[in-house]
Amino acid sequence: MPVARVGISIEPELLEELDRITKDGGYSNRSQALRDLIRSALSDRAWQSSSGSVLAAVTIFYDSASSFATRRILEMQHDFYKDIRSSTHFHISETRCLEVLVVSGKAARIDSLVKALKSVKGVLHADVILISRMPR
Repeated sequence: MPVARVGISIEPELLEELDRITKDGGYSNRSQALRDLIRSALSDRAWQSSSGSVLAAVTIFYDSASSFATRRILEMQHDFYKDIRSSTHFHISETRCLEVLVVSGKAARIDSLVKALKSVKGVLHADVILISRMPR
């Protein structure tokens, strides 16, 4: 099968991690590892096109020194209060925090929450882990 060649810019630390994944995963090169990671990400995102309800965990890693990030994350939690079943806050360092939200609701709504969180300045990482599709 023909392949397309692409170039990417990547931070040195991230490249080191990719090289670890390549070695530890038994891949013969970075391209194989990246293709596998991309396929995995696409599979993980497939739930978002679902019109049904889901149960999921949303993780938010952010810099609490940014008062904007802290305030905006809290506002979003209030905006989505009907979907958030539980939240837990962890202090990772003096300025880094991790929030874990247990959510249930329409997949599209949960997806919009995660996308909104990712867009907040000061959020270093936000992601969702699908636990289960809910019966209709």
